[in-house]
Amino acid sequence: MRSAMYFSNGDWRQWEAYDCNDVDSVHNDHQRHLPYILYFPETEKIKMYTWAKYQQNDGMIQETFIVGCMGNTAPYNQSGGRNMGDVTTIFILETLELYRWTNDLTFLKDMYPHVIAGIQWQLSVSSQLGLPEHLECTYDIPNMSQYPTTTFNSFMHLAALRACMELALIMNDTITYNKCYESYFIAVKQINQLLWYNDSIDTGYFLAYTRGQWTYNKSGPLVLDRPGKMPANGQYVLWPFLSSDQTMTATIDNDINNILSNFSLNGGWFEQTEIKGSAANAAVSISTKLQPGEKKTLSILFAWYFPHHYWLDLPLDNYYTLLFNNVTNVGQSIGIDKNDDSQLKIIIKDILTLHYLYFNSSLPDYLVDSLINSASHMRSAMYFSNGDWRQWEAYDCNDVDSVHND
Repeated sequence: MRSAMYFSNGDWRQWEAYDCNDVDSVHNDHQRHLPYILYFPETEKIKMYTWAKYQQNDGMIQETFIVGCMGNTAPYNQSGGRNMGDVTTIFILETLELYRWTNDLTFLKDMYPHVIAGIQWQLSVSSQLGLPEHLECTYDIPNMSQYPTTTFNSFMHLAALRACMELALIMNDTITYNKCYESYFIAVKQINQLLWYNDSIDTGYFLAYTRGQWTYNKSGPLVLDRPGKMPANGQYVLWPFLSSDQTMTATIDNDINNILSNFSLNGGWFEQTEIKGSAANAAVSISTKLQPGEKKTLSILFAWYFPHHYWLDLPLDNYYTLLFNNVTNVGQSIGIDKNDDSQLKIIIKDILTLHYLYFNSSLPDYLVDSLINSASHMRSAMYFSNGDWRQWEAYDCNDVDSVHND
């Protein structure tokens, strides 16, 4: 609220952020609007009336009153911005929210024609898929509009259609209600068909979640494969180190509670010779017998192979694609296919040695804390297949390898 401006002409305005001089961008307003609706509802109404005033002829609500962001501050009330999936939708949602809180029917009657126009725009940009097509959103992933549709924009579309139905009932508008009702169920069906991973179709949709295919046979590991070219496409493996006196079980299930309850009852799952299918969750177990006083260590390798990396739209695959072809190769590199855990023991010893340097020293705690946090920054490193090693300046700064911070 410190960045708010309340002018003598009655305008209430606010910067998008301290590092962006857009003014009252709709999508960012939604991230902070609830306190205003609760305590200062008139400030939200001022913004709503202004967004409605600058609504385009095709029904799209413009992103912001004043466009500038990282550039120069623009003239007052020079509206504009991007075509986004979470702007017109949010205008519709905030109309309903404000009416619910204030019961201001005059406000609703003023906004309702703009809601109808906004719905028309939503449906026009969803005409091919039944979901919003080729739009940006607050996530600001570079060139996101290249994808036919996205999970986030699709669910914002669903929310706006549900809000439309409620508003249409209040306004006794059967035509608009039916239009939103039919479009809502079309959208739900399309989300189920298009935004779940299908390994037989590469549609290029931007997915928030990809299930992939689990495979397992009695002689090998449990592998999750997500084929494709995006960063989320790759492989996971769960691979036990097994000696002659140990046995393995594996399972997959969409319900994690089934996996956990069966393990707690039986210490494993029904022994299967083969698994092939899609599920949200998977697990493996090792069983063995202990003699009185005997100790054993049971080890399960969790490894991954996600080769694809993009810098904006430039493909820069991860360096380890030059070392391994798949996740099975990763496991084989430490001898797991031979049930040889000697390399694993070396890796664990190296990690413990690093820990020992920090936590078993005579250095004061504040210095140990500072040193270990400096080392943790390595998590942001990127090693690309072209040989480049790169690293972000910090988690709150996307400069890359600034000399002074290095």
